[in-house]
Amino acid sequence: MAYRNGKDVRTSFYKNAWVVFFIVACSVVYCRAVGKKQETLSSLDHSLETLSKKKVALLEKQEDLTLQINSQSDPAWIQLTLMKVLGLVPEGQLKVYFHSEKEQDSK
Repeated sequence: MAYRNGKDVRTSFYKNAWVVFFIVACSVVYCRAVGKKQETLSSLDHSLETLSKKKVALLEKQEDLTLQINSQSDPAWIQLTLMKVLGLVPEGQLKVYFHSEKEQDSK
């Protein structure tokens, strides 16, 4: 299509300008959507990492509790638990308690 004068070029540009504006608008919307997607993905990755750490900690706690439950019939475990939790001392042993000077100052 040969244009004879500048007026034909301008007329053609005005007729097809909506295509350029549409492409620009679509590009802007696409860039914003990609940015939001990256932000959401980053947030989900962080949540996944946090939940994975919690899962590992809870599995360790579950294993520890399972071991405690399974060893409740063991007399040595019962004695250790009484000593650790209640502070009891078996007969013939001496209990020594150390306290810091900070504890004395607060009294």
